[in-house]
Amino acid sequence: MTTLTGIILVVSAGLLIGSMSWPMKVCPNLSFGHMWLTGMVAGLLIAPWTLSLLAVPDLFDAYAQVPLATLLKANFFSLAWGIANVLFGISVTRIGASLSMAILTGIGASLGVTLPMILKGSGLFAGAPSLFSTPGAVVLAGVAIMLGGVMLCARSGRLRESAAGASTARRGSYTANMLIITLCGVLSAGISFTFIFSQDEIVRAVSAKGAGPVAANASVWAIALLAGMLVNVVYPAILIVREGSWSKFVQYPGQIFLSALIGIQFFTGVLLMGQGMLALGVLGASVGFGMSQGMQIVGGQILGFLSGEWLGAPLKARSLILAALVLLLAAAVILALANTLPK
Repeated sequence: MTTLTGIILVVSAGLLIGSMSWPMKVCPNLSFGHMWLTGMVAGLLIAPWTLSLLAVPDLFDAYAQVPLATLLKANFFSLAWGIANVLFGISVTRIGASLSMAILTGIGASLGVTLPMILKGSGLFAGAPSLFSTPGAVVLAGVAIMLGGVMLCARSGRLRESAAGASTARRGSYTANMLIITLCGVLSAGISFTFIFSQDEIVRAVSAKGAGPVAANASVWAIALLAGMLVNVVYPAILIVREGSWSKFVQYPGQIFLSALIGIQFFTGVLLMGQGMLALGVLGASVGFGMSQGMQIVGGQILGFLSGEWLGAPLKARSLILAALVLLLAAAVILALANTLPK
């Protein structure tokens, strides 16, 4: 696969993941718990395992050839990402969605882009250039521009919320809230580390059984996301228990089906992200994740525009969000440029 193919894949991944919440806007009878539980079972359990079992001969025998330490490492990172999802939900109720997303993305993207160039990933990614090389400097410039876009997103979101009369009251102490969202940002990079630090041995094991590239990619996510899936299933299940509303799964089958698409879209996104990282070569772990993160924000804002979230927003807020999108797109171009430089 070419560099252009890798760019298309990671950009598509980011747009898909960033806009995956659209079913939540058309399922008025379901709570977050119902939609998230359905989506995560579909996207983290049913989809990856169905694809892997159908496309990989002797899948479990292949997994048995992978060192246990590799499987534990993969699930450690996905567990971190799963915990980040829960902490993000808590942070939204405490400090608001725009500020939570800005801090999470800023920290997560910074770690996800820089650490693979310092610690090196597995297989192909082990040859990543140093953070202090010319490509590394360009990558850091791209990250800096992306952080500028993230900050503008946060500012525009706050202006929009204020104009809409949203409460500015915040729960909990400032220090506690910042600790929660900072930890959330650190752990959120786990979704990338799950793949880049563990994929080589898993891919080689399933490929030896005759799996093609896409099936091999899916088999990494199937086994690696088990711990993250557990967190993302248990948390919404607890919410439903508290509500005492399990009957809604029977009452609204159409909306449950739409909720499942949340997870299917997410899994499609991470599948494309993994393939895109590999297609981008030795720097793909950093460049691929950075571009995907930036495009996630773009995808989320496109969904917001299409669903009318920005109707009636102040001109300053709309101007800031457009400027933010320009910066995010510029950051993606710079990251792509870094991938073309001699390693």
